[in-house]
Amino acid sequence: MSNVQEMLIKILKRNTFFKDIPDDKLSNFADLFTLWIASKNQAIILEWRFPEEIYIAKSWKFIAKKANWLNSIVLWEIKEWEVFWEMSYFYRKPAVASVICKSDSCSYWKIKIRDFDNFLKANPEIATKITDELAKREKQNKEKLWWNYRAPKKDDDIEINL
Repeated sequence: MSNVQEMLIKILKRNTFFKDIPDDKLSNFADLFTLWIASKNQAIILEWRFPEEIYIAKSWKFIAKKANWLNSIVLWEIKEWEVFWEMSYFYRKPAVASVICKSDSCSYWKIKIRDFDNFLKANPEIATKITDELAKREKQNKEKLWWNYRAPKKDDDIEINL
C-alpha cells in the first residue's frame, strides 16, 4: 500500500460515512480518487448542476452558498475531510448550493460517480450509513434556510400599477 493510499484511507476514516469500514475495503476505493487544487473564489460546484463526481475536502476553507431572490445564504462551511456533493448524487437532483474555495487555495479529492456507484453496490452497508447522515444534513439545511428568510416589511411592499 502506498503512502498516498494510506493517507487517503485515514482521511476516509475521519468521515462519518467510512469510519467503520475495514482498511482492506477502503484500499481499492482509495485508488479511485484523484487530488485537485482550486484557487481562491473558484467554484468547485455550481448550484443547479448535476453531479459528475463526489468530493472530499483535503484542506479548506470551502463554503456552500445558496442564492435566492433575497440574498445569498451560507449553508455550511465544509471542513477538512468532509465529503460534499453526495446529497445531489443520492437524491439524483442538481446541487442545491454552490461550493466555493474561500482560502488562498483549497485542495480536494474527487471520485467519478460511476466508480462511487460500483463501490456502493459492492458495499451496501456504506450506502445505508450515508443516507442516514444525509437525512440529518438535509434537516439542518432546511432549518438554516427557514431562519434566514426575511419576509418583506410593509415599507418594502412595491405597488404595481397596471
